[in-house]
Amino acid sequence: MHRFFFSREQQLAPTTAEPSSSLPCASLPSTSYSVSSDSPPPLAGSYMHDYLLVEESKSDKHHRDKSGSPANSYTRQFSAQTVSTDLVLRAAIEAQHPHQKLTVCRDYSCDIFGYASSTGKITLTPSISKSDPILSKLTFQPSSRRANGPGSIEHSIDFAKFMLCKDGKEYVYYFATWPEGYTVVRAHYFLHSEKEKMDIEDIVLQVCAYTMELHQEILVLNNGVWSKDHALWKSVQKADWKDVILDEAMKHRLRSDVENFFNSRDVYKHLGVPWKRGIIFYGPPGNGKTISVKALMKSISYPSLYVKSFRTYMGDEYGVAAAFDKARAFAPCLLILEDLDSLINPMNRSFFLNELDGIAENDGILVLGTTNHLEMLDPGIVNRPSRFDRKYVFPMPNVEERKMYCNYWQAKLKGNDKIEFGDGLVERIAEWTSDFSFAYLKEAFVSTLLIIAAMGRGGGGGDGDRGDGDEDGDKPGLFERIIKEQIDSLRREMGNG
Repeated sequence: MHRFFFSREQQLAPTTAEPSSSLPCASLPSTSYSVSSDSPPPLAGSYMHDYLLVEESKSDKHHRDKSGSPANSYTRQFSAQTVSTDLVLRAAIEAQHPHQKLTVCRDYSCDIFGYASSTGKITLTPSISKSDPILSKLTFQPSSRRANGPGSIEHSIDFAKFMLCKDGKEYVYYFATWPEGYTVVRAHYFLHSEKEKMDIEDIVLQVCAYTMELHQEILVLNNGVWSKDHALWKSVQKADWKDVILDEAMKHRLRSDVENFFNSRDVYKHLGVPWKRGIIFYGPPGNGKTISVKALMKSISYPSLYVKSFRTYMGDEYGVAAAFDKARAFAPCLLILEDLDSLINPMNRSFFLNELDGIAENDGILVLGTTNHLEMLDPGIVNRPSRFDRKYVFPMPNVEERKMYCNYWQAKLKGNDKIEFGDGLVERIAEWTSDFSFAYLKEAFVSTLLIIAAMGRGGGGGDGDRGDGDEDGDKPGLFERIIKEQIDSLRREMGNG
């Protein structure tokens, strides 16, 4: 039977690709090389091992057995049966550095490369010697959006040696990653003197604490796994209370309820009641629940955790527990459960109630749920105090709220002198759109403006054509005629035409 090992070496050439920012691990503080999410990048002049399989000769075996470097031990480990990669690497590193102490960290939160690149508090210099090569392979990172290009080629590091520098002190540091069961292990090996052990532990503590924090991100739970979502955070930053068309009194109560909760920890403590609260937004779809949630997320200075699903391969119970365990860890925080009627079912309801109102301490957690179908939720969830204490209904807009929404668009189009949108038209649109949700109202305006833009006329030709159709007898302008057509079309879609 033939045995195989990894043999060929080559020297890397620099690249100008941007470093990856994918989570959970960020890139090494260098803009010269692109990096995968699970490993640090190589630098110019680093010796790399390509993983090419070649048949091992007797001379190769003799040469391989003579070398006891950590890099060769790593290669040899994956050329044979795996027993304990961590123990093999520990033994090899300790043999290479017999006069130093070894500290190992395998915590998934120890993103030392992300910490180095983001804070600059530590620097990492990779080994460029032939005896300590960087073991690497190329990986393809697809673009998150087709418009941004096809993607990029990145270097995924499996094993490397670095010099870690912090506060003028240098330490030998090895990074390694390997598959283990259904997971991928990322291990960090620090060499130090006996009296420097506390310094290394302090470095690990700072790195893990920084990794656990949110940096322009929102935590999202999906399939039982929490991930940091920067794109969702950017979407939330676009929300503004001025874009939320609600009764002003209700809007004020809603904002005050949330802000007062986070500002009233001492009040809850003085009253001897748990510092927790639940709020439900309910009502027909398209009437401002989601944008109100985003506006709340933006307005508070506490972490926001968003649950997409409780489903996991280990069952809903694990997903429910994962949601509340993380919320307790990040409290005070806002835990968002959108579409409660879809998240909660007869199979997971008891687990959910135990986490929401059981013996576990939920201090500092404000649970914000939304639903289009409140009647589908168990009465024990929505009607019992201390679970969801306040319920805010987002009904179909009345005529005054429809006028408010038209005024909102009137203000947006004010700078377009080719579109006549007078107060008389505001009144008529509000009358034409009875039973319209805000979502349907938005579609009427957007589709109208798209049609006008496609026509290339910008809102009309002559002055007569631009009239807003007010009571002065002018004929309807182009904008009014088209929006009336779009409203009629949407009403037919609603089945009311």
